[in-house]
Amino acid sequence: MWDTSLYPNATQMIEQFHSLGVRVILWVTSMINTDSPNYQYGLDNNYYLNKGRTIKWWLGEGSFLDYTNPNACIDPRWGLLVPCCRSESKSQCLQRVALQ
Repeated sequence: MWDTSLYPNATQMIEQFHSLGVRVILWVTSMINTDSPNYQYGLDNNYYLNKGRTIKWWLGEGSFLDYTNPNACIDPRWGLLVPCCRSESKSQCLQRVALQ
């Protein structure tokens, strides 16, 4: 999910970068932080590894999304991850997206 206070129109921004010949890389983490509006939803639906055990990392505290859980992958709340989980590995998806 984009932080719209920092990036009010992310699609337009990326299109502008592309028009300037800039290649954009998308960095996706597997963590859903406990302060995310979607965190409790994921916990309630068993979408995290290790029963939602949290760990501290450089951007907060959260749980790892379980990519082996098909329901977690197809849930529209996770946005871009939906097509990645259906047909290719996360790294394959990120490589494909970065080349677009």
